[in-house]
Amino acid sequence: MKILLSVSYIPSSAWGFGNGEFDNFVSERNLPPQPQSRTCTLMFTDMEGSTLLWERYPEAVVLDVLAAHKAILQTAAAEWNGQELGNEGDAFSFLFATGSAAVQCAVDVQEALDAYPWPEVVGKVKVRIGIHTGELLLLEDSKHREIQGMPANLTKRITDAGHGGQILLSAATHELVKAHFPRSSFRDLGEHRLKNLSHQERIFQFCLSDTAPFPPLKTVDTLPNNLPTPLTSFIGRGAEVAEIVRYFTAEETRLLTLTGAGGIGKTRLALHSAAELLEHYPNGVWFIPLADLVSPDLMLTEIASALAIPLKTEHDVMQQVVAHLAEKALLLVLDNFEHLMEAALSVNTLLRSCPKVQCLVTSRHVLQISGEQTFRVPPLSVPSEDAACEVLQESESVQLFLARAKAVSPQFKLTAENADAIGAICRALDGLSLAIELAAARVRGMTPQNILSRLSTQLAFLSTPHWDVPARHQRLEAVMSWSFELLSAAEQRLLAQLSHFSGGFSLDAAEAICSPLVDEVCNPAPSSTLDLIFSLLDKSLLITTGTRYRLSVPLQLYLREKHDASDAFRAAHARYYLALAQELDEKLRGAEQTAALSEMALELDNFRAALAFLAASEAWHLFSQFAVALSQFFYVRGLWREGVTRLREAKTALKSLREKPPENTLAHILVSLAKFYNTQQQCETARGLCEEGLQLFQTCGHRHGVATALNLLGIIARYQGEPEEADAHFKESLAIAKALGDKWLIAYALDNLGLTAYIHRRYEAAKQLYTESLQLARELGDKRGIAYSLNNLGKTVNQQGAHEDAKRYHTESLEIRRELADKRGIATSLNHLGLIAYRQGESAEAVNYHTESLAMQRELGDKQGISYSLSHLGLIAYQQGDDADAARYYTESLQVAREVAQAAATTNIPYLLDSLGKIALRQGNTDAARQFYTESLQLRQEGGHARDIADSLYQFGRLYRTAGNFERSLLLFLTAARLYTETDAARSLNALAVQRAITELREQLGTETVAQCKSAAETQPLAAIVALCC
Repeated sequence: MKILLSVSYIPSSAWGFGNGEFDNFVSERNLPPQPQSRTCTLMFTDMEGSTLLWERYPEAVVLDVLAAHKAILQTAAAEWNGQELGNEGDAFSFLFATGSAAVQCAVDVQEALDAYPWPEVVGKVKVRIGIHTGELLLLEDSKHREIQGMPANLTKRITDAGHGGQILLSAATHELVKAHFPRSSFRDLGEHRLKNLSHQERIFQFCLSDTAPFPPLKTVDTLPNNLPTPLTSFIGRGAEVAEIVRYFTAEETRLLTLTGAGGIGKTRLALHSAAELLEHYPNGVWFIPLADLVSPDLMLTEIASALAIPLKTEHDVMQQVVAHLAEKALLLVLDNFEHLMEAALSVNTLLRSCPKVQCLVTSRHVLQISGEQTFRVPPLSVPSEDAACEVLQESESVQLFLARAKAVSPQFKLTAENADAIGAICRALDGLSLAIELAAARVRGMTPQNILSRLSTQLAFLSTPHWDVPARHQRLEAVMSWSFELLSAAEQRLLAQLSHFSGGFSLDAAEAICSPLVDEVCNPAPSSTLDLIFSLLDKSLLITTGTRYRLSVPLQLYLREKHDASDAFRAAHARYYLALAQELDEKLRGAEQTAALSEMALELDNFRAALAFLAASEAWHLFSQFAVALSQFFYVRGLWREGVTRLREAKTALKSLREKPPENTLAHILVSLAKFYNTQQQCETARGLCEEGLQLFQTCGHRHGVATALNLLGIIARYQGEPEEADAHFKESLAIAKALGDKWLIAYALDNLGLTAYIHRRYEAAKQLYTESLQLARELGDKRGIAYSLNNLGKTVNQQGAHEDAKRYHTESLEIRRELADKRGIATSLNHLGLIAYRQGESAEAVNYHTESLAMQRELGDKQGISYSLSHLGLIAYQQGDDADAARYYTESLQVAREVAQAAATTNIPYLLDSLGKIALRQGNTDAARQFYTESLQLRQEGGHARDIADSLYQFGRLYRTAGNFERSLLLFLTAARLYTETDAARSLNALAVQRAITELREQLGTETVAQCKSAAETQPLAAIVALCC
């Protein structure tokens, strides 16, 4: 059992432990925290008859009573250095350093309650108290202290067994405290079986001087029932137990059916809940196992046998059972009802005839009778794939695995080495209790890693050698077979087909693919596929989340082993999902793209299965159409490798066919493939593919394809440092788009023309083009287009110094890209926001942006993006004075940029060289700085952009100023300032730095020298001034 208790920290002096001992016990732990064991004593209290208070007396009176009760408990606990752990209503729990302190506190509580002047209308308030000492596992952080382990559960059970005014002690506490009190203080009440505990517990009563005799303890042994003793611990399910108890106590439910897949834990949950309900039924709680009954007619006989009802053969069994139970208040637990559905009418008759009888049923199928309420038992919680080792233990399925593993191998424990495998086992088994228990039993001779490797192929591997386990639970296969054999032929046929969907399915998919195949083999034709699916859902063989359905992993594996998918099913499956992929691909350019992307992600496993079948069948035309339909999805979601693989397979297959492939399909494959290669900086390959695709589009007259290919060719040309060619392609694409009236293509071309203007520092022109593109994207509802235009606008206005506007644009772009899960877009927006945060003095925020972006770029394999993210992190490190980290970031960024070996990355290389030069200069290594600046200048001269030349002049100006050559430095600064002004970059960071440097040098140099430098900067050829740098 595990209880979360919110408490404040207690100093060690309040406990009586050694100096600092308890502080070390709860505080000294490394992250992640590990449970620390300590022997302590728990005291639980519970007010008797508190529910009646609210029913009988005014609220003000009840609140006064509860306040006085609470004050008495807290005062007594404080007197004996007890720590309040928490409360649930009027039930309180306290922790003590010693058992004797807990007993003394309990005595004080009872005496204070007895002496308190309670309102006459209420009378004396009576509280039952339970005390137990044991090894507690404590976890503590700044927000709460968490107690784990058996002692808390046992203390609660001891408390529940008592009566108001009674103090009960466990044998462990009695042994510790008996020497501190007179022998007459204790009364041995003997051994008792407590609710939901597998062993008997010896209980002692602490006798106050004037204590009246108490009734027998309220334990399983003293309350009428036939509940079997649990042989293993009950793991998790706290919320489910509470909900089931509420059904019978608060809502007075007559019939509650627990449904769920075989092996999910229905029976154990029912038994545990029934034990919690023992006190509520004067005539008992009775467990009726039905699994072995072969006929519905035998159910009433089984009930009579469990309740010892004598039956006479000459009388009707129902009449005799009803006569016996007519006035009885009891709970019947009818276990494993699913194969006796005809007996549901008998349950209905019984409930109508016996008004105080209630039924808790476990069944894989609902009974479908009046008054029935259903409770679908969920699987145990499973850990997420990225759950850390310490978080793993919070999962119920992992707790169950560990408990059952330790039962067969006491030394077994969760470690960093086996944590991932244990988590994967629990996920693979879908949180199915029985399956997890059977897997855990294998740790006696296998590692979790070995167990995991067998699970995907060998369901028979999950079995138990214990013969006391019901036969249907000795092997997981038997559980699945039991469920399957209860189905009709049509249900069996449909379920077998549904097992071959991957990752779940929608009702539309199931109806379209499976209906013809079910009708084909079932004569007469069965109910509709929809009716059959709902029937399978009622029988707990399907799991539903919203509008999506799936089988549990073990059931799916069992059915796939027993029933191969037919070629007819696989062909129908492939046709359906090809059509769906094409339909969703069409929506990726409009207002429905978010939903389309989400649906494609949901169906990805089905798409993959369909592609695999088409490839195996060598249906390459269909395969190619499928690959094209998925290419945009693969691109947006960052599945670049998979996209390239599928498209290459399609290209190779189509070109190897004897007959000429459809030009339209092949052209789409080539252009889609070119887009992936270009993004991964393989520009020459991309250009060749795109040109070939363009030619095919032109041949078959596909003008939309022509415009798309021209746009991509323009992007490739721009990356390769051919802006004029790029501009020509974009303009031609725009003309075709306008002729077609295709707003999406128009917006796409405008964005690319804007980027050309941006690269040439024509920021106002770029801004105008981006704004026009954004307007079109908003009209279309094209969120990717909107995000792209916002990103470009943000870059542009940021260069113009409007940083707040830029931040607003990039923030909106990032929000859209996160919504779309557009990985490359997210990484790009993060980088831009990082730059803005840096400029606004938020270095820590900037580092977070760039670090997240870098991780995403590495995942994508986007070298250009990696280079940029590293360079931004280098800039921040440099400004913070961390030259070592800055040099590391810049060096790796430069290495990646050189690997790319293309103009787009090369534009970043001069900046990186400048940055490494600045570090060298700050460290006094002017020779190294000169080498970096010289290479940077040479690259910029090849590009021929005046703004870039200005950046190099600025760096050399700094170098000569450091070397003491102030005249040359001023000349270079003045020339740089002129170039910045001419290129509309006078507000850039470097331009502002140049102006500050000029001001400082003017104060150092005379008026005549300054005038000479100014004249030279204005009149000398730029080439002559550049030559002075080296």
